[in-house]
Amino acid sequence: MNENRGNWYLLTAMFLGLAVGLVYAYLVAPVRYIDTAPYSLNPKAKDVYRLLIAQAYEASGNLDRARQRLALLGDPDPAQALSLQAQRVIADGGAGADVRSLGLLSAALLAPVPPARQQPGSVMQSSPVPLTVTSTVSSRQPAPTVDPAKAVQTATVAPSKTPLPSPTITLTPTMSPVPSFTLRPTFTSVAGNTTFILKDKEARKICDPGVNEGLIQVQVNGVNGKPLAGVRIVVSWKEGEDTFYTGFIPEINPGYGDYVMEAGKVYSIRVGENSDIASNLAPHVCSTATGKTYQGGYRLEYYQKAP
Repeated sequence: MNENRGNWYLLTAMFLGLAVGLVYAYLVAPVRYIDTAPYSLNPKAKDVYRLLIAQAYEASGNLDRARQRLALLGDPDPAQALSLQAQRVIADGGAGADVRSLGLLSAALLAPVPPARQQPGSVMQSSPVPLTVTSTVSSRQPAPTVDPAKAVQTATVAPSKTPLPSPTITLTPTMSPVPSFTLRPTFTSVAGNTTFILKDKEARKICDPGVNEGLIQVQVNGVNGKPLAGVRIVVSWKEGEDTFYTGFIPEINPGYGDYVMEAGKVYSIRVGENSDIASNLAPHVCSTATGKTYQGGYRLEYYQKAP
């Protein structure tokens, strides 16, 4: 007796084969990626790769090599990616040394390179080597005088010849050492259009001898109240302006930055692109218990406005 089972056994075999194939592909012999490009890494692996590049730059100072390595990640703005990673490290309670490494490389990427200065790791150039040539040549000795009357009895004496010595060449190389210099890291705005609010709407005067004499101390915190690194701070006065950043003194805290005031100048402070402006900051006089005077400083606390 024949049973009419139809084509269901074909569908069952297909699903069974698919299940066996998936088990083999994912459990028995999964795909292993070897020598893949850095841009194909997942975000966490990219953070590890980026941190290693920053640590290598901090140790060697080779900025060109760091640029080449960062280009392999395919980040649209490598400096911004480094700064954002530094902020993530701070938010996760990571090591201050990692924040410093990321911040230094981000700053160096956006710093202008003076054309007359050499980058770290370049080969020392030498000036052309002058050649001092000293040639010593002795003249020939004159032939002796022969009496014609005795020419038959006395043979003619041939003049003696002294072989000419080779010129003596003295090489005096002169090396031109590469002048040493310190490149101050600067970079453009990290916070973008984020708004920062000055706490209590004023700067607080501080008198603390030996600690904050003549300093404008700025503390910047994020929306969550945690210190915010990589924030650009603009300090201006009548004749010009300068910039400094939070996060370069992680031993104090990642959201801290300071600026040294000069006597006779009145300063204003702006955090990021949009913030409350603290103005009329001039060195003020403080005195100790013994009557000794010194320059006092200011303390400003900014917090990030919630979007």
